Amino acid sequence: MPKEMNVNINTPGGSCSYPVKVVRVNDYSLDDIFEKKLYFLLPFYLFTKEKELPEMECDISKADNLIREYENMLIRIDKLVENNDLSVYSRGVIIKLIIEVNEKLTNKYKNVNQRVGDCMGGKVLDLDIIKAHDAGKSEGYAEGRAEGIEEDSIIHIRNIINNLKLTAEQAMEALGIAKSDYNKYINML
Repeated sequence: MPKEMNVNINTPGGSCSYPVKVVRVNDYSLDDIFEKKLYFLLPFYLFTKEKELPEMECDISKADNLIREYENMLIRIDKLVENNDLSVYSRGVIIKLIIEVNEKLTNKYKNVNQRVGDCMGGKVLDLDIIKAHDAGKSEGYAEGRAEGIEEDSIIHIRNIINNLKLTAEQAMEALGIAKSDYNKYINML
């Protein structure tokens, strides 16, 4: 793989070409990836070990070294989440991609495949993503319900004001709205 490649762009006004640096995962150690915040490379880190996979399959100590690297990676990812430098969702996506790359790259190396899969937690890791997604969804529903209730109340207040010729305060009192909320609704009327 060259260090630089050309990107060609064709537009209605013509075409242009410019060189771009090629990012190669093999050029980065695990420390480099974390120091330079290139977290998108983490799922592809296993490619740096691709030539060693046949040896790892037969030599448990070499496979152990890989597992230690992945354990270290997980600790570092979790620390990023704790420090709010990485979202729980991003963590889940990275780990899910690591598992997928592992499945594809090591499918003929059963021992390595199993051990990396076990290390990355398998299906258990989906819980973080699901929890974050469900929490966000619940918050959204709650906000939507609150806004819907508020809108319904405003419609009722307007109807009472128009149909019964009451003041806003009288309409809110008739609907049982707390006096402490009167100003909020008056501003929306």
